[in-house]
Amino acid sequence: MNKQQINLTPSGVAQAEALAELTVYLEREFNLSFDEARWMSAGIIHNLTCAIKANPESHRGLSEIAGEIKNQKHSLNN
Repeated sequence: MNKQQINLTPSGVAQAEALAELTVYLEREFNLSFDEARWMSAGIIHNLTCAIKANPESHRGLSEIAGEIKNQKHSLNN
């Protein structure tokens, strides 16, 4: 099994939190097994991370989008 090491910098913590939240979402919304959802989540987070590294100025836009999604999620839960 290939295990990915998580860096516990603020960025690494944010990635781990995003991975956990996205995994739960995919598992519930698409009726996936935990392993399937985790695999898909890791791929999505990896692709976003690569996109940010390739185009650093896009980071601000992605952060704003993530904030909007989080705000919408909280407003739906209340």
